[in-house]
Amino acid sequence: MKTILAALLIISANAFSQINIDALISETKQIMTTLHIKIRDSIKFDGHITFQLTTALPQGGASFLAGDELIIGKKTITRVYKHPTMQVTKYIDSVLTNDKSPTSIKLIEAKAVLVHELCHYLQATIPKKTSLVKIKMTRKQYVGEPDEIEAHAVQSYYTFKYFDPAIIVALKKIPIKEDIELWEMLIDADLITYKRPPLFNRHHLNWK
Repeated sequence: MKTILAALLIISANAFSQINIDALISETKQIMTTLHIKIRDSIKFDGHITFQLTTALPQGGASFLAGDELIIGKKTITRVYKHPTMQVTKYIDSVLTNDKSPTSIKLIEAKAVLVHELCHYLQATIPKKTSLVKIKMTRKQYVGEPDEIEAHAVQSYYTFKYFDPAIIVALKKIPIKEDIELWEMLIDADLITYKRPPLFNRHHLNWK
């Protein structure tokens, strides 16, 4: 969940030296490019990403805090994050710190959560609604927001890349008219994998 609201309780975290955040950013960019999700062209002007541990999110949660934003450009409006911050829960922090197996389900899922938030950091899409408005939405409305559907699709792609890459291959073979159709199929397939109801009525497609 991307938000510009400060968490109620934040304590410092230092476990993130255990992961290569630059490599994860690079991988997120690759997935976004594959899915035709536009990346901000102003990233080189950003400040360094800092990490914080928070108790204000659900156990497996993370949140990208934009902090102070600079809007630059005359013809093209883009954003520069002076103090980008990534917040994670103690659970995510613990998995990233203690789980050493690259094939660990918990580790891949924890990294997938970070990939979702890194998409928010990298994406050119500007949120149409504030975090407070999004809280009152249905799940389908929330995930269907332009910035959220991109991040959820990237997270689902990352998850399948390590858990079941054959699903990605199968989905790419299904004819689509717009990129968003593939994003919706990825998200629905991911939900079905976790035995949760799909959001976009793509579950009838033969993606298995």
